[in-house]
Amino acid sequence: MLHKIKREFWFRCHYGIDRARQILRCWNNDNIVLTAREGFLLQPNALIYMQGGAAFTSTNVTVFNLAGTQIGNFSNSSQGWALGGGAKWMFAPHWSVFAEYNFMGFGGSIIQNAVAGVNYKF
Repeated sequence: MLHKIKREFWFRCHYGIDRARQILRCWNNDNIVLTAREGFLLQPNALIYMQGGAAFTSTNVTVFNLAGTQIGNFSNSSQGWALGGGAKWMFAPHWSVFAEYNFMGFGGSIIQNAVAGVNYKF
């Protein structure tokens, strides 16, 4: 079983009349995911896995009037669950590629993301 802590910064949204006069701005400061991974080798260099654990997020919402003056601000931190799966392939010594798909649940909302990348193991 492998343990993984992953910190992601990936969600931003802006709503407004135009760029100069935004009336609502919201963003996720942080998504932190702590998961345990369980999988099996298809070949000595290919792994498929499922993962699950805890997810934490922090969200801010700022409200502006039409003149661009801030009239309100709201912050919220949430904790929830994380579930996903993926595959990893070692194509050369110390080098691997991976792809995974994840679900994170925070109360009534579910966030989904797909991640792919290249790893170098020192």
